[in-house]
Amino acid sequence: MKNNRFDLFVAPQTKQPLILRRGGLETADGQQRFPVVLHTPVLLPETDASVWHRELVELILWEHPDEIEKIYADKARWQKDPNALYRQTIRRVIGGKEEILEAIERYAAADTGIWLPKKPASNAVSFAAKRAFLKYSTARNGKRRMQTARASDFRESYAAYESQIAALRPRTLLELSTGAGTGTSLTANAMPDDARLYTVDIDFNCLGNAAGIGNYHRKTVVPVCANFWYLPFPDAVFDCVCTLNGLDESREIRRTLEEAARVLKPGGSFAVFSRKTAFMRQQRILADFGFNEEETTALLHKCRMYACAEHLIGLCAEKGLALQRQASFPAGADLTWVVSLFRKA
Repeated sequence: MKNNRFDLFVAPQTKQPLILRRGGLETADGQQRFPVVLHTPVLLPETDASVWHRELVELILWEHPDEIEKIYADKARWQKDPNALYRQTIRRVIGGKEEILEAIERYAAADTGIWLPKKPASNAVSFAAKRAFLKYSTARNGKRRMQTARASDFRESYAAYESQIAALRPRTLLELSTGAGTGTSLTANAMPDDARLYTVDIDFNCLGNAAGIGNYHRKTVVPVCANFWYLPFPDAVFDCVCTLNGLDESREIRRTLEEAARVLKPGGSFAVFSRKTAFMRQQRILADFGFNEEETTALLHKCRMYACAEHLIGLCAEKGLALQRQASFPAGADLTWVVSLFRKA
């Protein structure tokens, strides 16, 4: 494997190869250029979202992008009780249950292939995001992430996910969603010493966790600021694509799975850690409007989000990813984690 950590990237939409030049990544003709910030490539399409916080809320409010911006501008209220602020905004702008359903119906019918809120890629890396990245990028933080995973009430399910990746012995890995770094920690610990892990997140500050985890484990972990629908990699380059809650907390599930399958080598593995049902994550918003689990599942199907592990099996099959095995880990009355392994034909 080459030593250049930037040798695998392509432009997210055109898929033209990128080369490192003048501190950034650009196509050979120089027509497309992407920044590298704190050794992290920012490979977001100019017209796509550069950050989001609560994906379902933003889809319900998809016709009101200004209201989405207002939510996150009210930092004091958002940090104190974000779910209350989400519910209040939805009730004020959209209305009740019937109006929410109508808004999602319009979103589903539009099927525009766009994701809100829309911001240029240059806005993805604010001063605050850089500061957070540096805070998280220390080996000390990487050690803490691993200790947290080991001490978690969910450690049995985490161990199953980690063991699954270790058994595959992949040389090239792609992780969908770095987030707080739990999945990144488990994956880096499980993979061979000479393997390389690319971990993708749309929020730049989260990628600092990847840098810290790589420093702690002394493994090659490459953070990438990108989204799942335009992965900046060529076809068939990864032995394994993995995700810990990255599907539960994303949008456009079919598009995400299509991209995961595209970048996997034939015979490659897709390792997924997810909730058995997404209702528990969404009920803090939707239960207040009278949605039960069955209705929430139908709503998530309608707006093309992850709904449940059972539905995932069929969606993966559509993309040529066949289920190899699946294990469930009850974590409470309302929560069950599911560890799944799929294989690309």
